[in-house]
This record gives sequence, C-alpha cells and structure tokens, in this order.
Amino acid sequence: MMTIPSTDMRLATVADRMVIVDGEQTVDVASLSGGRFGPNPMAVLEHWDDFLRWAERTDYRDDGGGMPDTLSPRRFGAPVPRPRQVFASALNYPLHADEVGLPRPAQPLIFTKYPAV
Repeated sequence: MMTIPSTDMRLATVADRMVIVDGEQTVDVASLSGGRFGPNPMAVLEHWDDFLRWAERTDYRDDGGGMPDTLSPRRFGAPVPRPRQVFASALNYPLHADEVGLPRPAQPLIFTKYPAV
C-alpha cells in the first residue's frame, strides 16, 4: 500500500485495479475519476503528476463507490505490479558476503534489475 504525500490517501491494487483505501472499504480509481485514471495501476503511475493534482482535489470519502467486502490483506496486490526496474542491494548483510566468499563492502552495492520480456 502507498500513501500519497500531502494527503492521507492510501493506494493499493485489488484484482489488478488501482484503488483508494478508505477506512474499511476500497474505492475504485477508474470509477471515481470517471475513467480518467485507471484501472491499470501502471497507467496511473505514468500520469502521476496529473493523478496527484486530481487526488488532492477529490473527496473520495463519501463517494459511495466502495467495494462492499471487508478489507483483507490477501486481496491486495503489489502497489506497482509491473515495475520497469527494481533497485537491489548486493552483499548488504555480513552473512550474505560470507556465504558467497566475498569481502564485506564498506558501502552496499546497489544495482538495477529489469524485468525479463
């Protein structure tokens, strides 16, 4: 789940759709925005600045468009289900360096991974 800066809005994905988590319900972003954003979470992220401006002006709490079932962590998917890249850290704890027989670095080794196509 992600929290939007400057608001108390929390975002998540349910059934691969971007939703706003509001108390004990979720509100579908595509429905609330009239199709302007979503349902694909990755499409929302591609227009992040526009989405933030929209989100700061939108009252989603009394929308009535919530999904009726109770929140369950099992329903949530990854907030960014198909990232373009992932930043990872190698040898970031002593046991890992020892396991692979390499010296412990003074600073964590950061690298980028890209999804296989």
